[in-house]
Amino acid sequence: MAQGRPFQTAIVAILAIAAVLAGIVFLGLIALTNPAIATPLTRTAIGVATGQDTELERAQLVLGWPFGFEMRGLQIAGGVAPTSVGAINGKLNPLGVLPGVSALPLVQTSEGRLSARVGGEAGGAAPGWLAEIGQVDAENIEIALAREGEAEPDIFVIDTASGRPAGGALNLVGRGGGATVFFDGGLAGPFTRGIEGDITLRGENLAQFADLLGLAAPDTPPYEWNARLSSGVNTWRLEGITGTVGDSDLAGDIEVALGGERPFIDADLRSDSLDFDDLGLFIGAPTQVEGEETANELQRQTNEAFQQSDRLIPDSTLDLQRIRAVDADVNFEAGSVRAGGFPLETVSTHMTLEDGVMRFDPIEFDAARGHLLSTIKIDASGETVSTDASGQIDGVQLGDMAGGNIGRGELEGRFALSTTGQNLREAAAAANGALAMWMRDGAIRALAEEGADLDLGEALILLVSEEEDQPILSELRCGVVRFNMDSGAARAEPIVFDSTDSTIAVQGQIDFSDESLDLDIDADNKDFSWGQILGDIEIGGTLRNPAIRPELGGAIAQGGIAALLGAIAGPLAALPFFNPEEADDAPCQELMARARQAPTPAAAP
Repeated sequence: MAQGRPFQTAIVAILAIAAVLAGIVFLGLIALTNPAIATPLTRTAIGVATGQDTELERAQLVLGWPFGFEMRGLQIAGGVAPTSVGAINGKLNPLGVLPGVSALPLVQTSEGRLSARVGGEAGGAAPGWLAEIGQVDAENIEIALAREGEAEPDIFVIDTASGRPAGGALNLVGRGGGATVFFDGGLAGPFTRGIEGDITLRGENLAQFADLLGLAAPDTPPYEWNARLSSGVNTWRLEGITGTVGDSDLAGDIEVALGGERPFIDADLRSDSLDFDDLGLFIGAPTQVEGEETANELQRQTNEAFQQSDRLIPDSTLDLQRIRAVDADVNFEAGSVRAGGFPLETVSTHMTLEDGVMRFDPIEFDAARGHLLSTIKIDASGETVSTDASGQIDGVQLGDMAGGNIGRGELEGRFALSTTGQNLREAAAAANGALAMWMRDGAIRALAEEGADLDLGEALILLVSEEEDQPILSELRCGVVRFNMDSGAARAEPIVFDSTDSTIAVQGQIDFSDESLDLDIDADNKDFSWGQILGDIEIGGTLRNPAIRPELGGAIAQGGIAALLGAIAGPLAALPFFNPEEADDAPCQELMARARQAPTPAAAP
């Protein structure tokens, strides 16, 4: 029995120490219920944990089970941006050190401002402390998102967030980057450090929201997407996207990989019904708003600027910061296309972006009876932006364009252009290369032909006899359009249309530096007409406002015929490339051979 006494004594000693410690803890807890004691202790603890200067108006412990803890007026200086929280009411569970037990069964907060960096190696990972929260109830929380090299952070506001993050039942509504975000999900699992859930994005311009996240995207009309969002360390994924962009639908998947020199975007997107007009903002072109769609501010500004301008080419500048901010590999396909008077059926492209060099290789347009294949390379890696574009047109039917009011026949073509300039107008003014199109055994609208030939008698007969939806066509032996580009000046070399009735040729040039037109249309009629005027037609003015006028030379004055002729020749405004040359049949074989000398794109099959 004497040998057991030391053991009993040890047990008593341990229990006594435990009782003393429990008493100290209890007294400490009692002390923390007093804000005069809890406030400075909490302020000091937060300052030590964050390494930043900390201010705290009030803090106190509320006894119960689990313990409650309240804080008011928390301010943490420094870091990405000052952190502040108006009020925090929480529950503390001392058993939270055990696996699967939340250390914070409940957190309620409002009127706060937090900070975070966009990108980085931990991008996409949920903060570790989020798994310790059993249930959250928050409102009006601002998150300052800072990026490297930018002085002022962007702000994302959590309007409301409630539910159980660890249980995958968190409902969040927020806004930022011109978008409203609805999220229903939570932590993907206890070990993944990711999040997963259903998300809806509804915004004015996708480029604004991408910029908020430190990414890059083209300008778009208003959009709404639904998708499955998931994340992990260095990764964000949007899977099963369904939604709209402007008047077009959009579906597919997007993955963003972080942690490298630049974010990498891997996307596979498709549209069942693409409105080509929705792509206008990519190059700063005006867009039409249809149905219930509302225009965003950029669309309104672009449309207004175009209306007030006397230029046809948009004044759009490539955003070098965007194109250099990310790398990307994007596949896009549209199953059907609405492109006004152009007979497009499908569009597909493969775009890559690496080190500031963007390639579209290829871009394919399919029509019911034709095909257009092209490649584009935009090198924005240096001080000067250079662009190379080439392509070919095969079997496109003229009769499918503009309701068949221009003519009919099978168009073939080739083009190859190179240019420099960050601004779209600068690039057009510096372009070099060639463009050629040709067609044989087709037809051209007879009214336009007679107008070009100044054949007033035939034109008057056509005006009276042809129906609007059934234009009278004149058989065409061949048609050739070729422009050689030199420093933005596109010279016609040559443009010839030879029909059974007339030979029409065009000389002159289009100067893209100021968009001026200086073209002469020479026409010779192969048949007798009582109403033909001796003379040619000049096209001046600009691309936006062409001026079409007859050059009568020594023709006999014929009263007010010139004014009437201006109205008759009006259809030529829709045919700025079609024009005349010789009296006899034009040498079609030679002209076609010359047209085919236009550079053939290397990527063409």
